[in-house]
Order: sequence, then structure tokens, then C-alpha cells
Amino acid sequence: MDPVSPAATSTPGRRRILAGASVLGLAAVARLGGTAPSRAVAAPPDSVPPSAGSAGSVAPAPADDLTDIRRQQAAARASATRLAGVDQQAAAGLAESSAALQSAARRLAAVEAELTSAREQEAATVEQLVGARAREASVRAAMERTGQATAAAQAAVTATSAEIGRGERALGGLARAAYRSGNLPVLAEVVVGGPDESAVLTARQALGSASRSQDRELARLSALRAEQARQQARLTALGQQLATDRAEAARAVGQVAMLREQAAQRSARTRTLLAAQRTATDTARRTRDADLREQDVIDLEQARTAQQLRSLSRREDTALARARAARAAAVAHARAVAAARARAAEQARAQAAEQARAQAAEQARAEQADRTRSAASGRRAARRRPALARTVAPRPGPGPRLDPAPRPGPAPRPGPEPAAVPEPAPTPAVGGGRLSRPATAPITSPFGMRFHPILRRWRLHNGIDFGVGCGTPVSAAAEGRVVSSAFSTGYGNRVVVDHGGIDGIPLATTYNHLTRRLVQVGSVVRRGQVVGISGTTGLSTGCHLHFEVLDNGSVVDPMGWLS
Repeated sequence: MDPVSPAATSTPGRRRILAGASVLGLAAVARLGGTAPSRAVAAPPDSVPPSAGSAGSVAPAPADDLTDIRRQQAAARASATRLAGVDQQAAAGLAESSAALQSAARRLAAVEAELTSAREQEAATVEQLVGARAREASVRAAMERTGQATAAAQAAVTATSAEIGRGERALGGLARAAYRSGNLPVLAEVVVGGPDESAVLTARQALGSASRSQDRELARLSALRAEQARQQARLTALGQQLATDRAEAARAVGQVAMLREQAAQRSARTRTLLAAQRTATDTARRTRDADLREQDVIDLEQARTAQQLRSLSRREDTALARARAARAAAVAHARAVAAARARAAEQARAQAAEQARAQAAEQARAEQADRTRSAASGRRAARRRPALARTVAPRPGPGPRLDPAPRPGPAPRPGPEPAAVPEPAPTPAVGGGRLSRPATAPITSPFGMRFHPILRRWRLHNGIDFGVGCGTPVSAAAEGRVVSSAFSTGYGNRVVVDHGGIDGIPLATTYNHLTRRLVQVGSVVRRGQVVGISGTTGLSTGCHLHFEVLDNGSVVDPMGWLS
């Protein structure tokens, strides 16, 4: 029996080792269930089982110890079966929780990637926000400069208007002086602000008598009016620029507010998703950790069960060894008794032959003496016959005829007595119909003594032959575990299935002379499962299936078990 490795439950590959330990534990349990038959079915094909008399003298195994051990084995197997079911459920739960954790981790990674993208977008939005604020500040500075320029322009217009007023007052004085001097019409046109400067110049020329101060005042007044017109135009342009700057500032403020709101919404949504996904991931991780702890408990219990099974196997091996030793001693004693009986029979046959030879010699001597006496009597009668003839003178005629004594023949030789033929082991009264037929075909050779067609001697045919053709599927007679699947000289391709205890009897079946073996050692087969293909390998004269049933390692008639 292969022990379970102590390090099987401590290696990192938890699920693979868990499955391996479960399989090893179940295999150990299945093997423990039929230790005795599986070790006793490996007898060579040419071996002849002991006779019925010698087999009957074999001491049975210690039934109490074996019964107690097998009861404990049954309980351990039930525990191992229960653990196997729990192990499968735990493995399924662990796989499910691991898959959920992996899925949650993938979703978390996607959300984190989305969060990273959102943060990048938020950074871009912040940059846009900074740019928008910079543009807003630039627009406000431009508006301030425009306002300052407008105020300056307005002040300049006001100053120019005041200067023009002073010039008009000065021209009014000139007009009054001209009036007194007689040039009133021309000065009146200048005072009222006629638009034709050429006329003013003409008037000035016409007023050749006006003073230079009047000419300078008139020129300055014209220049002031032109400057006033330019300042008014610039003031209008500055007002329009100020309105444009205000509109641009309003747009910048609205864009800043919109970008700030979008960034806040995106950041809040991403953080909500991240928090939910982290919660789901933590839940999946806790579930997986709980499954791992449960799996550790199952592993520990399976290890304890395997240890218990190994201990029971060692105890069973010890009990079986004692039983086999007792059986071997009994078989040796039975064989010694059989040998003594054979020697006694041989001595008896020799004595009988010697007595027969002595009787034959005595009979021969007696017959020889009878023949001698008869010959002497004949000769005496022949000598007396002439004298009697002369005295009585009878008519001549033939004399009496004396039959010669029979010659002694050879003494009869005693013929060889038939050799003692060992009887097969008795078929148990229980078990009828517990095994299914491995093939659907007539039985061509039953269980019992027969003349071997190849070895040319009488020997026990320790099974039954089904007359199937080569290539016919061969099925398992009952559920069990394959303990041998190999080729041997006598049986050819052979499969041995250990069925454990049936009706309290350790039972095994063998399937021989196969063309192909379809199962391996350690495989668990069910009733009716094909284990091989019929053929004619090994010591065989033609296609057939040789089927055997072993009761605690001894061959019995399969017909007592077949349905």
C-alpha cells in the first residue's frame, strides 16, 4: 500500500494536492477492502490446489480479529466516502469563490483604469480651468485697461471741450473788436463755427488788417475741434472693446463653472464605483479565505482517516500473515499425511504384488508336481497294459487317451492403480446469483477435474470456459477494484478484480486468455463494465473466456455465484 505523503497538505498547490490526496485516500480504502483476495490470486497457472482432504484440514483465519478489523475498515471507508463528498463540495465552493474573486479583481482593475482615465480627464479639465481662469484674468485686465483708457479719453474730451469754450470766448472778443473796426460779417461766421476752413482763411486774408493774435487763436480753435473729433471716435471704440471684453469674460466664467461641475460629477461617480468594487472584492476575498480554511480542515481529517486506514491495513496484514502461516502449516501437515498415505499405498501395492508373485510361483510348483505325478501314473499304466491284455485277452482296440496336463502360463501382473485425484474445493452455499455472467455464451468446460488438452495430464480445471469467439467484449461480474492487469504464460492476458466482501466472504474474479486488457491496476469498475476483449493468449487451444472465482484466495466453482 502506497502511503499518503505527509507533505501533501502543506504544499502551495492546494487544490491539486487536495484532489490528489482524495484520490489516494479512496484508492487506499478500496485496496484495504480486499487485501486478502488480491494477494492470494497471483498463484501461477500451473499450480494445482490441495485436495479436498488436505484443504479441509487447514485452520481458518482468526475470525474475531479479522471481523473487528474489517468492521473498522468499513467505518473508515464510510468516513472516507463522506469526506470525499464534502471535499468535492468544498472544492466546488473554493473554485466558485476563486472565480468570483478573480472576476471582482478584473472589475476592480477596470474601475481603477476608469478612475485613472477620469483622473487624467480631471487633470485636463483642471488645466482647461486654469487656462480659462487665466483668460478670464487677462480679459479683466484688458477691461481694466480699457476702462482706464476710456476714462482718460473722456477726461481729454472734457478738457478739449473746455479749451474750445475758452477759444470761442477769445474769438468772441476778437469779433467784438472787429465789430468796432468794421469786419463784423467775417468774424460772425468764424464765431458761429462755419465748417468751411477755406472760407475762414479767405476771411482771414480778407481781414488782412486783423492782428496776429486773432489768427493764432483761430488756428488753435480749429485744431482743438479736430482733436475733439478724434478723441470722441477713440472713446466710442473703447466702449465697444469694453463690451466685447465683458462678453468674453462672461463666457470664460461660464466655461470655468461648467468644467468644474463636470470634473466634480466624474470624480464622484468614479469614487462611488471604486468604493463599491472594493467592497465586492473584499467580500469575495473573505469568502475565498473561508473556503480555504474549510478545505484545510477537510485535508486534516482526510489525513487522519488515511493514517487510520494504514494502521488497520498493517493490523490486517499481521492477522492475515498469521492466518496464512497457520494455513501453510496445515497444508504442509495435510501434504505430509497425503505423502504418508501414498507411501503406505505404494507399500501395500508392493506387498500385494509380492504376494501375487509368491502365489503364482506356488501354483506353478503345484501344477508341475501334478503333471509329474500324472506322467508317472501313465507310465505305470503302460507297463501294466500288456500283462492285462495277455491275461484277459480282450479284443484289440485303442487304449485310453491321456490328456496332457496344461502348461503353466505366466503369472498375472497387477495393473497400476488409478492415481488419487484431488477434489475441488466445495462450493459455498451462499452467494448464488450475486455475480453477473461476464459473457453471453454457452459453457464449454465446467469446473472440476479434466484431462488437460495441452499438458496431457489430469488436473483441476479451476474455472469455467465460455465459448465466445475472439473479439467479444468481456464484462466485470460485479463492482470492484482492479488489482492485476498483466500477461502470464499460462493465463495469457489476465485481469483480476477484487470485489471486497460479498455476503461476508472476500471475493475476487479473474478473466483470462484475453486479446486486450482495457483496465489498469487501481481502476474501479462497475458491474457490466467491459474490462477486456476475449482471445486465445497463453495456454489455450482456441478462442474462449476462462473465468474464475476465488473465495478468500481459493478457487471455487463459479456456478455457485453466477446468476
